[in-house]
Amino acid sequence: MLKVYKLEASQAIPNPRLPRDFFDLDSVEIRKEQQQREADVEKLSTLRTREMREREQVMRNYQYKYTLLRIRFPNRLLLQGTFGCSEPFEAVRDFVKEHLTNLEPLLFVLKDPVSGKAIVDETKTLNELNLIPAAISYLDQRFVENAEQFLAT
Repeated sequence: MLKVYKLEASQAIPNPRLPRDFFDLDSVEIRKEQQQREADVEKLSTLRTREMREREQVMRNYQYKYTLLRIRFPNRLLLQGTFGCSEPFEAVRDFVKEHLTNLEPLLFVLKDPVSGKAIVDETKTLNELNLIPAAISYLDQRFVENAEQFLAT
């Protein structure tokens, strides 16, 4: 699903509309959630190694089906799309390329929303990059003055 927003300086980003099944849980997922809560209570009472904590983080990330990504342009233009959590970051770059025209693929860089560094390993999944359940990635275009002219109609 594609959405494009043009924000004024004092305007906030509107709340996203998520697919109907985003919050739906079936009986198996509810049972698994209850077991997870019981396990969390038990883990609070024990000491864990770094490896154990990392493994827990991976398991925690499996609970999301979708992620909502917004790509922010330097001129406050936003491009929004919904992706599967197991998709590689390359799918986000392809999404941006698909909706932009007159822009060479190497002229834009997508930055991590937390660190501000360019995302270079595009084979990592959105889950591995911690871009779930939603994130804003920044489009760094050093050679483009007005990104709005590159949106495909």
